[in-house]
Amino acid sequence: MLTRLKSVESSRMAYTSKQEVRSMARARTNTHSDRDKAEHMWIANAVRVLSILGFNITIEVIRDTMNLSSSLNLDIHEMLGSEFCVLVAEGEAEQRSLTKKKG
Repeated sequence: MLTRLKSVESSRMAYTSKQEVRSMARARTNTHSDRDKAEHMWIANAVRVLSILGFNITIEVIRDTMNLSSSLNLDIHEMLGSEFCVLVAEGEAEQRSLTKKKG
Protein backbone atom coordinates (compact mmCIF):
# COMPACT_ATOMS: atom_id res chain seq x y z
CA MET A 1 0.00 0.00 0.00
CA LEU A 2 2.82 2.39 0.87
CA THR A 3 4.54 1.63 -2.41
CA ARG A 4 1.33 2.31 -4.31
CA LEU A 5 0.85 5.58 -2.45
CA LYS A 6 4.37 6.68 -3.37
CA SER A 7 3.68 5.70 -6.96
CA VAL A 8 0.50 7.77 -7.05
CA GLU A 9 2.29 10.68 -5.41
CA SER A 10 5.16 10.60 -7.90
CA SER A 11 2.75 10.37 -10.83
CA ARG A 12 0.93 13.46 -9.49
CA MET A 13 4.25 15.28 -9.28
CA ALA A 14 5.09 14.18 -12.80
CA TYR A 15 1.66 15.33 -13.98
CA THR A 16 2.11 18.68 -12.29
CA SER A 17 5.50 19.23 -13.83
CA LYS A 18 4.18 18.19 -17.24
CA GLN A 19 1.35 20.68 -16.79
CA GLU A 20 3.84 23.37 -15.81
CA VAL A 21 5.96 22.62 -18.85
CA ARG A 22 2.91 22.80 -21.11
CA SER A 23 1.84 26.03 -19.47
CA MET A 24 5.29 27.56 -19.94
CA ALA A 25 5.34 26.43 -23.56
CA ARG A 26 1.95 28.04 -24.17
CA ALA A 27 3.14 31.26 -22.55
CA ARG A 28 6.19 31.34 -24.80
CA THR A 29 4.06 30.60 -27.86
CA ASN A 30 1.55 33.30 -26.95
CA THR A 31 4.30 35.85 -26.41
CA HIS A 32 5.92 34.93 -29.69
CA SER A 33 2.65 35.06 -31.58
CA ASP A 34 1.74 38.41 -29.95
CA ARG A 35 5.02 39.85 -31.19
CA ASP A 36 4.35 38.44 -34.64
CA LYS A 37 0.85 39.92 -34.66
CA ALA A 38 2.18 43.31 -33.60
CA GLU A 39 4.83 43.26 -36.31
CA HIS A 40 2.30 42.23 -38.95
CA MET A 41 -0.04 45.01 -37.82
CA TRP A 42 2.84 47.48 -38.00
CA ILE A 43 3.64 46.45 -41.58
CA ALA A 44 -0.06 46.43 -42.54
CA ASN A 45 -0.57 49.90 -41.12
CA ALA A 46 2.44 51.21 -43.03
CA VAL A 47 0.91 49.80 -46.22
CA ARG A 48 -2.49 51.30 -45.31
CA VAL A 49 -0.98 54.75 -44.82
CA LEU A 50 0.82 54.57 -48.15
CA SER A 51 -2.34 53.34 -49.83
CA ILE A 52 -4.45 56.12 -48.28
CA LEU A 53 -1.96 58.65 -49.63
CA GLY A 54 -1.93 56.99 -53.06
CA PHE A 55 1.82 56.33 -53.06
CA ASN A 56 3.55 53.49 -54.82
CA ILE A 57 4.09 50.71 -52.34
CA THR A 58 7.61 49.32 -52.36
CA ILE A 59 9.64 47.59 -49.70
CA GLU A 60 11.84 50.66 -49.30
CA VAL A 61 8.89 52.99 -48.78
CA ILE A 62 7.29 50.56 -46.33
CA ARG A 63 10.57 50.41 -44.36
CA ASP A 64 10.84 54.21 -44.38
CA THR A 65 7.28 54.50 -43.08
CA MET A 66 7.94 51.95 -40.35
CA ASN A 67 11.21 53.67 -39.40
CA LEU A 68 9.41 57.00 -39.17
CA SER A 69 6.75 55.59 -36.85
CA SER A 70 9.44 53.93 -34.77
CA SER A 71 11.52 57.09 -34.49
CA LEU A 72 8.43 58.97 -33.29
CA ASN A 73 7.62 56.19 -30.78
CA LEU A 74 4.11 55.89 -32.17
CA ASP A 75 1.73 53.18 -31.12
CA ILE A 76 0.64 50.91 -33.94
CA HIS A 77 -2.83 52.45 -33.96
CA GLU A 78 -1.47 56.01 -34.06
CA MET A 79 0.06 55.28 -37.45
CA LEU A 80 -3.40 55.60 -38.99
CA GLY A 81 -3.90 59.12 -37.63
CA SER A 82 -3.97 62.16 -39.87
CA GLU A 83 -0.84 63.65 -38.26
CA PHE A 84 1.24 60.65 -39.22
CA CYS A 85 -0.18 60.65 -42.75
CA VAL A 86 0.91 64.28 -43.09
CA LEU A 87 4.43 63.42 -41.91
CA VAL A 88 4.67 60.55 -44.38
CA ALA A 89 3.42 62.78 -47.21
CA GLU A 90 5.94 65.49 -46.31
CA GLY A 91 8.75 62.94 -46.20
CA GLU A 92 7.76 61.52 -49.57
CA ALA A 93 7.55 65.01 -51.07
CA GLU A 94 11.03 65.79 -49.77
CA GLN A 95 12.33 62.50 -51.15
CA ARG A 96 10.84 63.23 -54.57
CA SER A 97 12.28 66.75 -54.66
CA LEU A 98 15.74 65.37 -53.90
CA THR A 99 15.35 62.80 -56.68
CA LYS A 100 14.34 65.49 -59.19
CA LYS A 101 17.32 67.69 -58.22
CA LYS A 102 19.73 64.81 -58.84
CA GLY A 103 18.17 63.92 -62.20
